[in-house]
Amino acid sequence: MLHKEIGSDKKEESFFRSAFQKLKRIERPEKDKQKVPRDRSKLIAVTLWSCVGGLLFICMLAVLLSINTRSQLNDMKNEANKPTNDDEQKISVTAAENFLSGFINEYVNVKNDQESIEKRMQSLESYMVKQEDNHFEDEERFNVDGLKGDRELKDYSLYNVKEGDKNSLFQYKVTYENLYPVEKEV
Repeated sequence: MLHKEIGSDKKEESFFRSAFQKLKRIERPEKDKQKVPRDRSKLIAVTLWSCVGGLLFICMLAVLLSINTRSQLNDMKNEANKPTNDDEQKISVTAAENFLSGFINEYVNVKNDQESIEKRMQSLESYMVKQEDNHFEDEERFNVDGLKGDRELKDYSLYNVKEGDKNSLFQYKVTYENLYPVEKEV
């Protein structure tokens, strides 16, 4: 009996042991330690609205800077297009030569009769600037008292232009011929 008791203990032991082993073999899902997810919707909303606000601020800043830059460009264009005092005082050589060609022709060509001299004086007056406080008479300007014959222009050419502060001096090389009447007794 003793033997039986030991055998029944073994059976009991083996029963418990086998049951325990079977329980060990059963896989139980492990409990996940799940944290409750935080509500991040406020954080996402604040981030999104901050980005939108930042974009709007940058857009407004870009518009203001472009308006400022455009107005500065317009100012620079206006200053560049505005004539300066230097440009108003200086005249082009071509324009001056066109004006002076008629003057030289009238000034150098002289016929030795009173009617031609008066006609010459009137045509030369059209080239002159009218001033109220002249310090010399009109007759002195175009005086040809020493002329005995006629004077005729042959050729003229511009050879130098001297620029001053308020004026320009145009220098011409003029070739003319003096025609003297010769009286012969026969």
